[in-house]
Order: sequence, then C-alpha cells, then structure tokens
Amino acid sequence: MNRRLVAAFMLAVVLGAGLVALVAAFNKMVTPVKVGEEAADFTLPDLSGTPHRLSQYRGQPILINFFASWCEPCKEEAPHLQAFEDRYGDRVKLILVNRAEPAVLAEEFVREYGLTALVLLDENNQVSKRYGVVGQPETLVIDEQGILKHHQIGPLTTDAMVALVERLTATTLTKE
Repeated sequence: MNRRLVAAFMLAVVLGAGLVALVAAFNKMVTPVKVGEEAADFTLPDLSGTPHRLSQYRGQPILINFFASWCEPCKEEAPHLQAFEDRYGDRVKLILVNRAEPAVLAEEFVREYGLTALVLLDENNQVSKRYGVVGQPETLVIDEQGILKHHQIGPLTTDAMVALVERLTATTLTKE
C-alpha cells in the first residue's frame, strides 16, 4: 500500500512538472501578427547601437525588409531597395532588419550595396518571429495608421515596392 502511495505521488509530481513546463512553453509561444491587424511595436538597435521604435514612424507608410548578408536573393534585391530609398525615402519609411547575424556582417552588407535606409539588428530573431518571418528576404507593408497590410515572401523590384505601397496605403508615389 505504501509503495502505491509513493508511486502515485511520484506520478503526480511528474505530471505536475510536465504541466508547468507545457504552460511555460505555451506562454513563450508568439502568435505572429496577421495582415489586417495592428503592427506589433518593437524596439531594435541600429548599426551604431541607437534604439529605434517602430511606432515613432507611425503616420507614414512603412516598408520593413528582413534580410541576411549571406542570402543571394537579398543581394539581388539590395539595389532595388536602395533605388526605392533614393526616390521615395522622403515619403515612405524603409527599414531594413538584419536577421540573427553579428552587426559586423550587416555593416559589410550595407557598405557593399551602398544602402542608406535605416538598418536595424534583430540579433535574436524576436521581431522576425513576431511577424512570422521564416526566411529572407521578406517584406512587410504597414500603412499610415499602423496596420499590417501585406507580407511578401521573396524579393521585390523597385516597381513592385511602389505598386504595393500605392495599392495598400493612402500614398501616391508615381504621380508627381
């Protein structure tokens, strides 16, 4: 009888510990922001360590591009991102987010492609996870009210970026 009681107690302890671990893991799971929902605010450092908060750019359309320095499609997309920044950076905030790499690799990529847009470092992939980013490049379009309007998987041309911004936000870029 005593053995059964000890065995039952041990089973209860093991099951209880498992339940606690399961609840803790569930609480750490992140539900990605979906198109049509308010964009999740975040703060990430730029290449010099200065923190930037997404919400500080509310009121203007925002393109967030997630990239990695080793990614071949990201390398092909880089000149298009720079052309977009050159032409429309005064009307659309372009934010480039480097995923899970040391700052030195992001700096080399930025230098190699002459990128002048804001570059932020998501060293632990937390922002990428929050937005359901699983690869690179991936681009988000956020409208003036802070609503996630589009999640693009794969590279974009400058013209495709312009078309997305014009179709999904209240901003006209091509009629000047």
